[in-house]
Amino acid sequence: MEPERVIAILRQLCRTLHAAHGIGIRHGALSLSSVMLVVHEGRKDTVRVLDFGLEDDLTTDAMGDHFVELQPLSPEKVEGRIPDQREDVYLLGAIGYALLAGRPLFQGDGKKVRDGHANRSPDGLDCDPVLAAVISRCLNKDAPKRYTDMPSVDDALVGAQEIAGLTSDWDDLRPMAGSGKSSSSVRTRKTGGLGMGLGKLPSLGTIPSLKSK
Repeated sequence: MEPERVIAILRQLCRTLHAAHGIGIRHGALSLSSVMLVVHEGRKDTVRVLDFGLEDDLTTDAMGDHFVELQPLSPEKVEGRIPDQREDVYLLGAIGYALLAGRPLFQGDGKKVRDGHANRSPDGLDCDPVLAAVISRCLNKDAPKRYTDMPSVDDALVGAQEIAGLTSDWDDLRPMAGSGKSSSSVRTRKTGGLGMGLGKLPSLGTIPSLKSK
């Protein structure tokens, strides 16, 4: 997927997750299959987040290898540690990685995927290095080294978009923190979004054709 579209999707996800965190709710089950893009009031690529409340069912014991292939697991969850809202930062990074790379973070059987989330770094992204660095920080195995909250992720994405000179149909989103801009996040022209939905991953390593909703 084009990096400008990925940034627009991730910035909307930041807002939804920040609102949930503000009332003490952590998603914990965020994946490609829990994010849908719809057309809302004529605007394409509007993000809708599903599957809040499923987090308690996602454990390495309860999930078979097939489900591990479809659902990214934070290092905290793989290792049995108690996660906080920074787990959602990791899962958001996993979505960004999959959209940019066209593949999940880690491929193989369930054991290899779990080991990847706990111990290994994913292959590098072939995109603007600043955007790649933002995704990489989201995916840090050590939660304190990730962005602390969703406004921080949003601010980093704004900076990456500006440095890369990218434009999207969502450039009027105001930064959530730190940039000091008063109107829009990036002073760019508008470009049309494609208005497609994020489908479920049918198997590891396969990102399906996206279907309009």
